[in-house]
Amino acid sequence: MPTMYKSNSRNSRARDQQINIAKRFVQDEDGSILIMTILLLVTMLIMGGMAVDFMRFESRRAEIQGVADRAVLAAANLIPTGAKEDEAVSREEIALDYFRKAGLEDVITSGPRVITSGGSSSAYVEAEVDINTYYLRLAGIDHLSAPAESRAIQGNGKTEVSLVLDISGSMRFNLHNDYDASSFANSRMYELQTAAKDFVTKVLEPNGAEPAADASEADIAAYAPRVSLNLVTYSGHVNVGKELFDQLNVDIDEATGNYGVDNSGDYLSRRRREWGTITNESQCVIFPDSAYTTLGYSPTSAPLRQVADADYVTSQGRVFQNYRLCRSDETDEAIIVHAHQAGAINTAIGNLVPRASTSIHLGMKWGVTLLDPSMETIVSNLSTTHETFQNDRPSPYVGSSADASLKYIVLMTDGDNTSMSDIRKSSYNEAREIHRLREWTRWSSNDVETITTGTKQDTLLQNICTEAKDAGVVVYTITMSSNALPLDSDGAIDRRLATNGQQAMHDCATSPSHFYSSQSQDLSSIFNSIAEQITELRLNL
Repeated sequence: MPTMYKSNSRNSRARDQQINIAKRFVQDEDGSILIMTILLLVTMLIMGGMAVDFMRFESRRAEIQGVADRAVLAAANLIPTGAKEDEAVSREEIALDYFRKAGLEDVITSGPRVITSGGSSSAYVEAEVDINTYYLRLAGIDHLSAPAESRAIQGNGKTEVSLVLDISGSMRFNLHNDYDASSFANSRMYELQTAAKDFVTKVLEPNGAEPAADASEADIAAYAPRVSLNLVTYSGHVNVGKELFDQLNVDIDEATGNYGVDNSGDYLSRRRREWGTITNESQCVIFPDSAYTTLGYSPTSAPLRQVADADYVTSQGRVFQNYRLCRSDETDEAIIVHAHQAGAINTAIGNLVPRASTSIHLGMKWGVTLLDPSMETIVSNLSTTHETFQNDRPSPYVGSSADASLKYIVLMTDGDNTSMSDIRKSSYNEAREIHRLREWTRWSSNDVETITTGTKQDTLLQNICTEAKDAGVVVYTITMSSNALPLDSDGAIDRRLATNGQQAMHDCATSPSHFYSSQSQDLSSIFNSIAEQITELRLNL
């Protein structure tokens, strides 16, 4: 019995010692900071390693993107204007060479592909490279894929341009003085025609020609015109043109009754008079002042005023077309709407004749209105509108839609706003009076009324220019004044000495750098500079 007791006592003490050791181990805090430090170091190592991997990724991605951007820019702008296609180096090969020299040819995943259409070319390439990770693999990520995609276009994407030209009587003068040119080749009009036709050709060149009958869908899409141009010529009024005029809501002047005149312009005797309805054939309209604070046009708005079909300058005899308020014998002055080829526009420009007074505000109003999306239905209804532009032009303004177009106005004048005149409606409200105005002059101080003065027109011009610029339209303005452009000591326009026209055009432009004067640069260089800005080579992001 005593022996058994001693054994149990020793076992009990051993258990107590083990328990005490365990309690001391549990309660002992020595070394806990070291454990936390190890855990934090591991976490920091992983986070820092991730940053290193991500920096390697971004550096590699930027390198590939830079090579891709340079490659497509070179490919899109490879062949100089006028070069023969069969003598040119492959554009795709040039793009590939950029990747080869960077040691990245094997990372290309799509392309390079270059599509050419007339004077336009577009290029794209896609690439991707795998980057092995150093530290992210601890989190189960063994590699990162760095992608790059780049596209470039020579010319533009969707672009709309309104070319607004002054054809007033002073355009027959010499370029730098107010005297009739000794020959037409020395006149302002000749200089304008030469410069404007080159401008039109260059701006519309990206549209190229029509695709072949067996062209692929990709090539058909590439050939589809992207640039459209409106031609607006103005003097005292703007000839809208028959087809566009018929789309407008106009208060047409017409009357029914006896009409007819003899060879002396006198009314025929009662027995020889003809009976019928006579309509004013003029295709010029006048906007109300309120229209210059809005961009668009609605056919449901109040009817526009129709300008008289009359010569209010000649005091007697038969009318002269060049003195008419609105020419009716031909259509060279008529607005050309969203054309995609230069032919018809350049023909019209070549046939322009200087005449009448100057209403810059009216030309600008039409230039702006033809860029506003409110005109889409009207433009689509015109027989001359290309199928690509049906229900697409005018497109939304940049920033308002993914389908937006870049919009430009090039406004040119050789002088100041003058007054806008018309025949009083009370002077031709009978059939015989409308008929006589069309064949013979009939005016007196009581027959002619001033619609707006030059000062009022300056105000209306600034109103519509402000509306256009606020909408994101880029406005270039050009003056051909015989008066040198006065500049102050800082090189800015000197308003104390500048003419009303110079000031108005300067203020209308998007910025001073968008305002040009033929006194400091010849007209062809000015138009060429603007065309280059519109059609410049760019990355198409």
